[in-house]
Amino acid sequence: MHARSLEQRQQLRRLGNCLALALGTFHSSFGLAQAPAPVGPQEPPLCTDARELKGLKKGYDFVESLRDGLKLKEITLIKELYLRPPSRSVNQYANSNHYAVKSRYCEGVAQLSNGKSDPMYWRMDYVVDGAGHSINYNSCSLRHALVDPECRSIREGK
Repeated sequence: MHARSLEQRQQLRRLGNCLALALGTFHSSFGLAQAPAPVGPQEPPLCTDARELKGLKKGYDFVESLRDGLKLKEITLIKELYLRPPSRSVNQYANSNHYAVKSRYCEGVAQLSNGKSDPMYWRMDYVVDGAGHSINYNSCSLRHALVDPECRSIREGK
């Protein structure tokens, strides 16, 4: 029985990695088609930017559709944790034409359709992309955190 539960945990961890990758790709596609929020030069949008919150909600609802089917009604208590140069992991594949300049780390509370709440954290990276730019996203909620169980990488600005 112990071996089976270990195998199940490993399968869940692999599923979590796949979901995190899919969600990041899914969410990133929203940022590429949108103009950035009015912020400083080469900075990601503000944590309270309505377009970015809409993308977070869609991503959360997508992951939840694979689980219990709850809906994220709204994100409350939003605050910025950090605005700083990106961590090394963000620029691990950077080159002279494609590299992150700044990262904004945020937190909020997801209010769910069942009346409960879920703390969530997200990071937005301003990425120079040749002559243009894009916004890279990474999000984590405690309810869905399989890879990073306490969302420490975002909470601690890593």
